[in-house]
Amino acid sequence: MEQEQQQEPVHEGDQCDIWEAYQRRWDHINSSSTQLTFQDIPWPLASCPAGPDDIMRDAIASFFRSQNQFRRQAISTELTRWHYDRPEGRAIIARVGEAERGKVEGGFRAVMRNLILLRQEADEDT
Repeated sequence: MEQEQQQEPVHEGDQCDIWEAYQRRWDHINSSSTQLTFQDIPWPLASCPAGPDDIMRDAIASFFRSQNQFRRQAISTELTRWHYDRPEGRAIIARVGEAERGKVEGGFRAVMRNLILLRQEADEDT
């Protein structure tokens, strides 16, 4: 089985590349059909969380702000990607092995919940 690229921690000098690397990892996952693990998912964070409880609003906001992506449109686009009831989200979750599927679903829910909060904040700022 082909192993997806692992999400590595981002270092100070790498900040300018984090968004591009995030997008490339999604492109790679979307163009393959290999089984995925929790660590294979390109979480919108500076480094891979240990589990859903580590996916926090401030960390996601920092990820978006570090790349000047903290705009309503960017957040709305990500909401579509992370929505576990939409085809994109369901297709990714279906590729996760049974042992980790609940963990990945929990991660998707945590990202969604926090993106909704961030979108509401972006709406208030406009």
